[in-house]
Amino acid sequence: FPTRRSSDLRVAAAVLRDTLFVFGVHQVGTDQNSAVVVQTSTLDGITWNRWEQVEPGTFFPEHEIGTTQPLYISATVFRDRIYIATPWKFTDSTGETRFYVAVNFSGDGENWSGWRQPESIHAYESGAPVGLAAVGNHLYIVSLQWDRSEFPDDTLVQVY
Repeated sequence: FPTRRSSDLRVAAAVLRDTLFVFGVHQVGTDQNSAVVVQTSTLDGITWNRWEQVEPGTFFPEHEIGTTQPLYISATVFRDRIYIATPWKFTDSTGETRFYVAVNFSGDGENWSGWRQPESIHAYESGAPVGLAAVGNHLYIVSLQWDRSEFPDDTLVQVY
């Protein structure tokens, strides 16, 4: 994992069955629009596994041509699985940019289920970081919401 300025570092951590997993968003090469989700883990905090890409070769959204990159990462454990959530930036072949959230999970930190876009009653438009919270039988994905509906002059209001 190359050295980055601390203000650029995007990481999350979670513990599954006595193993500490650390996830990050890592820029690939010199292209500012090329990043992947990576992970490492440790049982004792001394010996670490090497950094590996989560689901190499997987891109979003499916069946569309363009560039896709993760922006931030969050992680939690829910029902004996580790979950990660990432806001993604997608630029299509016409240059139009949009944002979406994708979630992935694993029971062992090695075999991942595939990136999925959760259904939501709100459109995700901001590219802001997302958080994960497990409460009872539910896993919540939370993020800052920008509501422009009442402001025709595009003044933004934060809704939590």
